[in-house]
Formats: sequence, structure tokens, C-alpha cells
Amino acid sequence: MDQKQQLRKRMKEKRDRISPQERRQKSAKICERLLSAPEYARFQKILVYAAIRSEVELQLFCDQALRDRKQIFFPKVCGKEMEFYRIENPGQLKKGMFSVPEPDVKQYPLSSFAENGEAWILVPGVAFDEKGMRLGYGGGFYDRYLKQKENLHRTGIAFGEQIVKRIPTEIHDHPMDDVITEQQWYRPKRTTGGE
Repeated sequence: MDQKQQLRKRMKEKRDRISPQERRQKSAKICERLLSAPEYARFQKILVYAAIRSEVELQLFCDQALRDRKQIFFPKVCGKEMEFYRIENPGQLKKGMFSVPEPDVKQYPLSSFAENGEAWILVPGVAFDEKGMRLGYGGGFYDRYLKQKENLHRTGIAFGEQIVKRIPTEIHDHPMDDVITEQQWYRPKRTTGGE
């Protein structure tokens, strides 16, 4: 665990050092890449996130996806679990746990992504490696969620500065199908049966 905590601290500091202007530019480039990806054409349902702190900002992507009539789902934390709810406009989000914008399920009758059907999930993280392994914030929300939803195409979202040579992994860690940065799209070749 110590190794993960050290890497998490170092990578958060590295990401925080990216200037707000540079972060906006890089986020815009990542959004452009996502919109032109084959996955965007393939999936009608897309599970996204609302950026906090210095994460990649997906608002441009979400705005266009809503205009294109895609079904967009944002996460909401309930205790130790996380569920995704469909929103039709950004006004249906409000600040929730950890000050993260979440679907306002009290004010709006929002439907959850309950089925285990095919969809595209865009996953934030502190760091990723080229094999698709992810270092999260340590809460395990995405690990628990991804374990329940086997049919999701998982794309890690990161700035180039967040890619490392190797992420220390544990049995419950779920690899991404691919990882996108403003510089590159990492698409690791996977064999059936895991690593």
C-alpha cells in the first residue's frame, strides 16, 4: 500500500502543477479525440464524470454528446457504492459528496444505469500505465462498480503527465480497455484470461 500511496501523492502533485490554461487546452484536445473515436459512434450510452480538482474536464465532450442525443450518465456516491444516473442537461447536477457535481435525484426523476448492457465508461484516475492499469484515489468506488458491470468498454482519461511505466496492482484492480491522453491513445493488446 505504501508504494501506491507514495505514487498517488507524487502524481496528484504533478497534475496539480499543470496550469489552468494548459489544463483547459489539453482537456479540449482529449474531448476532440473522444468525439472522433470509433467508440463514440458505436455506443449510445456513455458513463462520464464531473471533473474535480485538476482532473481532465469533459464538459465539451458531454455538451456535444447531449446535442447528439447520446444517453449521458453521471456518478452519484451513496455510502460505499456508486451508481450512475442519466441526465439530460447540466442543470440536473448539484454538488454532492466531496463537493463533486452529482445527479440531483431528489429534485429530478432520473433513471439509473441499472442494466448490465453495453456502454462506454470514461474513467478518471490519478495515474495510468500503458497496459491500462489505473491508480485511483484509494476509495475503491470505480473498482467495485466495474466489478459489477462486465459489459462496459473502459477508457481511462488522463493528461500525458499522468502516464507512468507501471502501476502497482492488486487483485481487485480492473484494467482499462484503453487510455487516452491529449498526446496518445493507448490501446493495450489483451489476451483472454487476464494479464
